[in-house]
Amino acid sequence: MRPSKAYMPQRQFRKLLMRAAIFCGLVVTLSACDFLYGVRRYSKINELPQLDCVSRVIRATPGVASVEARKQPTDRDYPPHDVYDFGYRGVEGSSIKGVVQFETGRGSVEFEDTDFWLNAKPPQQEIDATRPVLQRIETSLVNQCGVMPISRIREQCFRVNCQPLSK
Repeated sequence: MRPSKAYMPQRQFRKLLMRAAIFCGLVVTLSACDFLYGVRRYSKINELPQLDCVSRVIRATPGVASVEARKQPTDRDYPPHDVYDFGYRGVEGSSIKGVVQFETGRGSVEFEDTDFWLNAKPPQQEIDATRPVLQRIETSLVNQCGVMPISRIREQCFRVNCQPLSK
């Protein structure tokens, strides 16, 4: 007995299923992507510094006008860890903006100094103004708070132009 013409041939049906699966996969993949833009400087460090020292150092950095410190709630429970953020902004009109972050857990402390935007590119003027401040803050944390990088501080630039920094 022959199948009626109302049925789709098996080969066409497989192609349709494959196209639908690829389309669904692309939709799920693309809808879950967030794009980072900006600069990230990071390293593992010997231990968590005194948080009041960190706040003092950032406030005393030339060009920084305000600092907001907070312990950030974590959305991952295992292994237990803490995240400490110090968001800072420059004086009016300076374009300086960044975050110093310490994350404890997994047997180490991670240090990050960033100027990140999510799904939007920061103005190049902001990156150019903030990067030297990131470096000055790191130097002061080492000299005044005893922050000792276990490895050299690495820098990653995401979809922005990062010219070499002078020491």
